[in-house]
Amino acid sequence: MPLGRTHAQVESADKIMARFCTGGMSLGAISRETHETIAIAVNRVGGKSNSGEGGEDPSRWLKV
Repeated sequence: MPLGRTHAQVESADKIMARFCTGGMSLGAISRETHETIAIAVNRVGGKSNSGEGGEDPSRWLKV
């Protein structure tokens, strides 16, 4: 029995990335810069970022 998959059996990168999600991280636990970097990176690949405790800073509601 062969190990591995054909290209037809593998999901597209878009479908896989849509399932990526960051865990909630409080702005008090990590720096604002780190929080924003993680959120931007995950959003750019089509995943979802969790704003963590206290919600999202309204200045970040605009698409970057």
